[in-house]
Amino acid sequence: MNTDITITVSIEKPVFTGLMTHNLKDEKRGEDSTVIYMLRHGQTDNNANGLWHGGKSGSLNQAGVKQAEKAALALLDAGIDIVLSSDSDRAMETASIVAEKISVPLAGKSPIFGDRHYGEAEDLTSSEISKRYGITVANVLDHAIDKIPRAESVQLLRSRVIKARELICRNFPGKTVLVTSHGGFVRMFYKTFAGDVSGKFFTNCSFYSVECINGSCYLRNELFTQ
Repeated sequence: MNTDITITVSIEKPVFTGLMTHNLKDEKRGEDSTVIYMLRHGQTDNNANGLWHGGKSGSLNQAGVKQAEKAALALLDAGIDIVLSSDSDRAMETASIVAEKISVPLAGKSPIFGDRHYGEAEDLTSSEISKRYGITVANVLDHAIDKIPRAESVQLLRSRVIKARELICRNFPGKTVLVTSHGGFVRMFYKTFAGDVSGKFFTNCSFYSVECINGSCYLRNELFTQ
């Protein structure tokens, strides 16, 4: 995973591709506090057809565009300073729509915010996965996926989520950051930093936020779904 870039803030291991110089809002919290909004991308045809996306590319369909516009309206008063995204087409399209609607810079993209990789299960339905590999997958964090060839393990996904949070907080202290990502990533981020994900459905363009202070995080805004 190549995360090298040139940016204008101090960072040990650069991660945000295409980060540009920008003016953030004047309002600031304490430098030890960072608010992170996690937004899942809008719907694609693969989502509508029940296919597992993972690392596969895919653009928003008409419903996905409308979902992104609705999410932007819900985020207008969130005080977001900067928007970041995974480097997938569907996430970047969603981030671009939201950033334009709320008049905030889309400052960078990175594969670190990408979806969980499902290996040979990508572009299959849950039923096809069950028939081919003899497993029943309950959700995108199911450990059964670990058994699929070339799939990203739950442990590796969690490590990636932790690294992403550390990099955001290090680069944007005192800011409110919106990250446009994917079902597997946003679900693991919630589980790691906000709490139990049982009974929660991270639907297309759903979002929530956490506040991170001195290395600890807590849920700030509960899951918003459409």
